[in-house]
Amino acid sequence: MIIAATDGSSLGNPGAGGWCWYLSPECWRAGGFTLGTNNQAELMAVADLLVETAEIGDDLLIQADSQYVINILTKWRFGWKKKGWKTGGGKPVANLELVKHLDQLLSDPNRRGKVSFEWVKGHAGHPLNEQADSHAQAIAREYQSGTPRREAFGPGWNSPKEGASKLPCDTAGNNAASSAKDQQPEARRETNDQQKPAAPAAPLARPLYPHLEQNPNPKEYRQGRYLIREHVLTVPLYHPEVSLKLFPDSAKNPVVTLRREADNQGSGVQSELFAVTPNEQPSGKSQKNSNMSAPGNQFLPPWVDEEIKKTNIQIYAREIALADDENRPYLIFFQGGPGCKGSRPADWSSPWFGAALEKYRIIMLDQRGTGRSTPLDNVTIPALGSRAGSWLRLMRADQIVGDAEALRRALGIKKWTVMGQSFGGFIITAYLSRFPEVIEKAYITGGLPGLTKVNRIYEQTFAATAQRCQEFYSLPGMEDAVRQTCAHVLEHDEYLPNGEKLTPNRIRQVGLELGRTLGLDNLRYLFEAPFVQTGGKRHLTQEFLGQVGGRVSFSLDPLYALLHETIYGNAVPQTEVEPTAWAADRIREKAPGFAPNANPLDYEQPYYLTGEHFGSWVFAQDPALQPLAELADELAAETEWPVLYDPQKLAENQVPIYAVVYRDDIFVPRALSLNTGRVMGANILEKPDWHHDGLRVSGNLIISWLLGH
Repeated sequence: MIIAATDGSSLGNPGAGGWCWYLSPECWRAGGFTLGTNNQAELMAVADLLVETAEIGDDLLIQADSQYVINILTKWRFGWKKKGWKTGGGKPVANLELVKHLDQLLSDPNRRGKVSFEWVKGHAGHPLNEQADSHAQAIAREYQSGTPRREAFGPGWNSPKEGASKLPCDTAGNNAASSAKDQQPEARRETNDQQKPAAPAAPLARPLYPHLEQNPNPKEYRQGRYLIREHVLTVPLYHPEVSLKLFPDSAKNPVVTLRREADNQGSGVQSELFAVTPNEQPSGKSQKNSNMSAPGNQFLPPWVDEEIKKTNIQIYAREIALADDENRPYLIFFQGGPGCKGSRPADWSSPWFGAALEKYRIIMLDQRGTGRSTPLDNVTIPALGSRAGSWLRLMRADQIVGDAEALRRALGIKKWTVMGQSFGGFIITAYLSRFPEVIEKAYITGGLPGLTKVNRIYEQTFAATAQRCQEFYSLPGMEDAVRQTCAHVLEHDEYLPNGEKLTPNRIRQVGLELGRTLGLDNLRYLFEAPFVQTGGKRHLTQEFLGQVGGRVSFSLDPLYALLHETIYGNAVPQTEVEPTAWAADRIREKAPGFAPNANPLDYEQPYYLTGEHFGSWVFAQDPALQPLAELADELAAETEWPVLYDPQKLAENQVPIYAVVYRDDIFVPRALSLNTGRVMGANILEKPDWHHDGLRVSGNLIISWLLGH
């Protein structure tokens, strides 16, 4: 039997608070919040302990000094549940979300051990209770001070060591519960021979991030047919558990080799297949058997210093369900980007959203740096001073996975379905490389990343953009309009509404529209009448200038431009890591039709619009990005990126994956996506008549296929 004490404390009640469960000096955990009550803290301690011990197999005795908690969990909750979670007087149950969560944990048919409770008098010298109380108060003070230290959260539930007791805290005889056995009734003690065989602890049974701030009372409201809950967590800026360098650098042992083969769809496009070469780890394990959390694989990037280690940020998520929904499973949606916030109500009219709600409760995450999560923008980034570079390096998919895991654990969700559009699919691929065991199913649209170096990505995106631009130029007068407007601004000063002098490269940047289903029509209307004659001179119309200015300015989403090339840095293990080094600029120089200084009136040479290609010139010309140019140069020169994807783990994937690939996608190369899908064993729907925004504009077709499995 496992014997543990739980306690909670709120300074001010309500105020900053803390909770703790305690078994021994080597096995205890605390957590806290900035605003909550004593009762909420007491309930949180029990909930965390129940999650921790769910699959261990031994009976659990919880000792608490709160009659309120014990009565709820042993008596009152049953009647409340029958009355629709109302008290005997018909009033709503206090702390309802916490109580319902505890009811689910205690009612879980898969729980392998029995749970019982014992009241103990507080502040009366009971050894376990005194320790739980002390740690709960200590972490409450940490939250009150505003900067909780990691050591205040405790060691957590330690992993069993080979040859030791099967229980992680060695409850057979070496923990505090055993040392205090004289205070326990004889009937509650068991010898080693009497103990039930303990099942191995689930690898993700315990929260990875006990230092996150749990929101004890999420804001909840109705909005039309939707029930909305808002979740706010405080998480570390740096999640060490996901920032990993999987394989050591070694010139002798190449980690990843590539070979080309003809595409089996008969299109003639070359695809790439990965072969992972076994390589010895510092821990002595081969790649095939490596575990990302194993000793020797931990990777501390050089920009993570002591200040970064103790820095916390806020993560915001909006949970959306149909108003009558209590039982549907969870789906977390990862937005495209990078650097884009989760969808807002105006976007919920999309057919995919309504169809998904019929099957799931949807969580919309504001990825770190965006929306209502701690924001990084034109104001907050410069305010970070010398620390800005470190922050920006921690905005990639691996750290977003850490935030998602923190949220999943805070909500007590064992497994959830993940869905991602574009960059959201990159996040899911990083998730599958780390924690596939918590993913029920994965849906990816236009977001299977290339398992290759950044140069290969841009070679293919420039080629796809050229092909799409040729399609645009087949519309009468469009090529001539592009060339004439670009030639005009070489000879005449024209200014965008923000005061920026217009250049040919800025005009060509409207080619981002080529990646959308209605992009050719939208560009046709942009270029159909760009000039006006006044005083015998030709000028660009104010409408044209305004349209171009709105399309090429990144004043509203500078993070998108800053992070874009970083998402390809060290994507897979490499023997020699290279910086991205402004790959868009380098590849553009060699790509026919894209040279930045080409003569637009040389009709003998192709002259194309550009796509999702952020070079250094963008930061030189866009006034919104100019203050961030040095930071962009820093990121382009970085080599110490943690690895994003583990090809070996992806090749062993057992999670059902359903992915939509768009044949003419100019943002996420088709051939590389198909290759990644093959590696992961994904079920793929390939469509030639939709583009990168297919999920939004395809009606019910895509979501019907995804959810039909």
